[in-house]
Amino acid sequence: MAKRRCLFCNVALDWNDHGNRNYCNEECYDAGKKLRNIKKYRDNKAEQEGFQKVDLILKRFYELYGSDRCIPAILLDEVEMAWLIRKNEIIINGRPAIPVGLYAYNLYNNATVQIWKLQ
Repeated sequence: MAKRRCLFCNVALDWNDHGNRNYCNEECYDAGKKLRNIKKYRDNKAEQEGFQKVDLILKRFYELYGSDRCIPAILLDEVEMAWLIRKNEIIINGRPAIPVGLYAYNLYNNATVQIWKLQ
């Protein structure tokens, strides 16, 4: 049977120790936890940068066109709008809208977009 090894330093673990043990000592556990947190931070940061980019695009177009005009979706495509970035859906004026940061948008079937500023 293969011996279990420390997930950080790869030292063989004693079979007499607790069966769920993954690290040989507290230092390895702390170092492994630090590496996991660094990876988690990088993953979250990349996701947040995507949201910030979409929020800035929506802000720019809201300032140009306001909320009462529908604009062609091709204009947002040209500035590389990430349409798949979304968390949920809300209702604004009886219409479904996708909130991203301080703004929300609705992509209609006729390839136009309406943008609202959230309070």
